Amino acid sequence: MAFHHRTGGARVSLQSAPIVQRHVNALSLPAFFAHSAPGDLRRLTAGWFFEATHTDHSAPAERFGQWCQDEARGEAALLQGVRQLLQRTCLDSRPVEALLANTATMLTQSAESWRAEIQALLDSLEIVKTREGDSTPERAIGIQLERVRKEYLLSELATRHFLPGYGFPTGVVSLITTTMEELTRRRRREAQEREDNRAVRRGYPARELAIAIRDYAPGTDTVLDGRVYRSGGVTLNWHVPPDQEGAPEIQSLRWVWRCEDCGGNGTRPTRPESCPHCVERSSHKLMRYEYLQPASFAVDIRWQPHNDITLPQYIPVRDPLISLEGADWLAMPSPALGRYRVSTAGSLFHRTDGCTAKAMRSACAVGGLTR
Repeated sequence: MAFHHRTGGARVSLQSAPIVQRHVNALSLPAFFAHSAPGDLRRLTAGWFFEATHTDHSAPAERFGQWCQDEARGEAALLQGVRQLLQRTCLDSRPVEALLANTATMLTQSAESWRAEIQALLDSLEIVKTREGDSTPERAIGIQLERVRKEYLLSELATRHFLPGYGFPTGVVSLITTTMEELTRRRRREAQEREDNRAVRRGYPARELAIAIRDYAPGTDTVLDGRVYRSGGVTLNWHVPPDQEGAPEIQSLRWVWRCEDCGGNGTRPTRPESCPHCVERSSHKLMRYEYLQPASFAVDIRWQPHNDITLPQYIPVRDPLISLEGADWLAMPSPALGRYRVSTAGSLFHRTDGCTAKAMRSACAVGGLTR
């Protein structure tokens, strides 16, 4: 395996300890599943992995962590693969057993973080619980629980920095440009083609989530092949590809908060009642808004593309929120100069107001978290 690659002058190097460790994790996970044969690894869900189905059985995540510490050292193929992976990296001299122990620790942290989100939703469900068990708040929280539990495992582990981020569809968002005019032309063309000649792969423009939130936000114009398309909203897909027909799927709705008192911010599956850092409760100092993380954007089916690019419509860019949750403030050499925080696990929350000029409290607000 090569760790240095040049393309057009760019140079990629795996001399970062966290990146190399994530590759070790990526080697360990399929080696563990080779013994349990759970099926297609790409279709496993987070709920299946992190939650135990019975009280007398441990969850697969717990068994994986124990396997890394005890049994993985007996896997000759895995040990050879890890040693080859570590060649000429910053972790080349580290014992393989120590890196597998780190894998177990990182998996435990990911599992605890995931279960904390589930527990927060379960606590909220307990608060709004009724005797009938079918109230609107109960159904809403139930939908959120289903969304979190049915998230694909590989995407969830990549999002939580257990696996390398590339190669997993965790941050690529498309703009579906299909219009009624195009659908009509396509149906006419397909009616004239042979049955075995219909499989024409349709491609759509795509961006990384942080950029797509800005470029494809509802109300923004995009020029493709000399034609102007205007984003009209978000798609309701999740597991199903956005260009395939299907029933609307569960959307990712979360809460973002920002404390003006301590400067902290972050995201939560439920509405925080106070700042997790300084316990600030003041409504004018603690801002909280619900946001949607889109799977894809789409042009209004009734939109008629044109070629007038003189006055493109765009949405003003908003600065991302920088979060260093868990990092302590450090004083400068001179307190008068201020203070600072440092963290290797920071995150950026990219946001846009979409089709409205109001604050993110609107229903059109969309956002996405990157690290």
